[in-house]
Amino acid sequence: RLSDGITIDVLGGPVVAGASDVMAWLDFASKDNALAASVNSERAGDWLGKNIASKVAIAPGVSYIKTIDFTELSRVNGAPGRALDVGATVASVQAVRDGQAANASAATTSVAPSEQYTRTYSPSDQGLSALLANYAKDHPGTFGVSMIELDGKKRRASYNGDKQFVTASTYKLFVAYSLMKQIDAGKRDWGSNEACFNKMISYSDNACAESFLQSLGLNNVTKDIQAIGLKNSTFMKSGGPFTTANDLTLMLGSSVNQQRLIAAMKGNVYRKGIPAGANGTVADKVGFLNALLHDAAIVYGPNGTYVLAIMTDGSSWATIADLTKQIDALRAQ
Repeated sequence: RLSDGITIDVLGGPVVAGASDVMAWLDFASKDNALAASVNSERAGDWLGKNIASKVAIAPGVSYIKTIDFTELSRVNGAPGRALDVGATVASVQAVRDGQAANASAATTSVAPSEQYTRTYSPSDQGLSALLANYAKDHPGTFGVSMIELDGKKRRASYNGDKQFVTASTYKLFVAYSLMKQIDAGKRDWGSNEACFNKMISYSDNACAESFLQSLGLNNVTKDIQAIGLKNSTFMKSGGPFTTANDLTLMLGSSVNQQRLIAAMKGNVYRKGIPAGANGTVADKVGFLNALLHDAAIVYGPNGTYVLAIMTDGSSWATIADLTKQIDALRAQ
């Protein structure tokens, strides 16, 4: 059956795979005390891709879509394309090898048209949330974003706001909160802790943070932050600590003795994220660990003050800065 190769019926005329090629595709094994031969999908697929795929391919068109916020305004659908279905074609070759068919057939599959969006957004809660969702969809990585205006229109927007991420160094905000709570209660004094506190926030110093955390206790810090509504933040869950973008914005909007924390955040030396994209003065705390890049900030801008937390896995500081710039631009409308 294979001495003359295999004829594969293709649109536009048959293609013959030579005997040596076909034999090179076969894997042999013992089955029920007999020798069984099967077509190896990877090896056959390489040959099919080089010799047949272009003969059946039709490039898909483009669908043009206009939206405002989450609403589609118009759509012009592009034509679907076509591509070689390697798996089904290999199965057809196997049928010839098994003596079930004389010729094989090149199977095809439909390819959906690509989509090109023209997006507009209203300067509203819904518009800002749509901007966050579409930005995350259009860029590599996983995002969790939350924004709350503290004055002016007091708009709110989020995308994956309650998705838990490992905190990286943003956990130091929670340590700062518990520490300042004890200082305000008279259980600790500010003078002996000020230098290490500022190093922890402005320079993301790990030694100071770990020393504070050890003396405060993981359970106590978790209780403190959950008591003010940070229900998805914890030091007590394996693999953590964990937090969310919504919890970080809530934290920055309601911390005890906030001025000392804000002063240290304004001195943060890592400024490639939100500060690089915001229009105004920024007090922020970053976190970075492996592929995690997070930034939580208070932005004092010409269009009012707002808190913004952008948590990412597999993104970049430049992307965080660009998203911040787009948020600022929409808020200004």
